[in-house]
Amino acid sequence: MTKSMALLTAAGIVAAALVGIAAWADDMGPQLKGDEIITALVGPKLTGVSPKGQAWTARYKADGTAQWGDGSAGTWRLKGDQFCDQPAGGQDVCVSVFKAGDRQYRFVPSGATKGSVVTAE
Repeated sequence: MTKSMALLTAAGIVAAALVGIAAWADDMGPQLKGDEIITALVGPKLTGVSPKGQAWTARYKADGTAQWGDGSAGTWRLKGDQFCDQPAGGQDVCVSVFKAGDRQYRFVPSGATKGSVVTAE
């Protein structure tokens, strides 16, 4: 392989990787902000699957309380454009919320590239 062919091949690989990253970002959907998060998540039963395949359910109520499918309870709040929940006695967890489809969302923690896939029933 000539030097110019090697450079063209390397450029093609880099371009393909960039297209793949752009496609992944598009799959995330638009990020929800403030009141959009409340409208989407407060009220309906949410069913989620974590990146590790763990299934969970939750219901966030308008009074700021939360109830999870395992029977535990806690609170939720907005922190800027992030949704945060905190089980009683547990640690506060904040995520960015992306609209992935009709009544489908992705919860992505700060600094992460993956998050839970969530459906509002």
